[in-house]
Amino acid sequence: SGSQDSEVSEEQKKEKIMELKKKEKLLQEKLLQKVEELKKICLREAELTGKMPKEYPLSAGEEPPQVRRRVGTAFKLDDNLLPSEEDPALQDLESNFIIQQKLVEAAKKLASEPDLCKNVKKKRKQEYTDAVKKLQEIENSINEYRIKCGKKPTQKSTLTLPGRQEN
Repeated sequence: SGSQDSEVSEEQKKEKIMELKKKEKLLQEKLLQKVEELKKICLREAELTGKMPKEYPLSAGEEPPQVRRRVGTAFKLDDNLLPSEEDPALQDLESNFIIQQKLVEAAKKLASEPDLCKNVKKKRKQEYTDAVKKLQEIENSINEYRIKCGKKPTQKSTLTLPGRQEN
């Protein structure tokens, strides 16, 4: 009966080892998935901040990837800016005006940045001027449409762009 006990314990040991190897394999696979997930998160962080986080997992001899920072908008448009019962054509013009207004604000910020070389500063001022002209054109279109529909014209861009000179 002593030899049977040793055979049973040998079989149990083999089964236990097989179970443990399966568990180890599953854990290794799960670890690889989590490492890949961490890499993706670190890459997203790097795109937002411009720097690769030190937590980025690297294999032996692997170099961290080069990442360029994503430039996002500095403003968010409100979904409820315009009433929905208005004329759809006028609503479209009004939403274009609001978007262009935000573009003018952004162009103004870029044009007024310090420490720009002469060419960049000139280009940004021109972009700002072009954006202001387009804003005025949109406002003129809105006013023409409002007059055509028998409504009162507005003076939006002159209110939002203080100190602006008329051409």
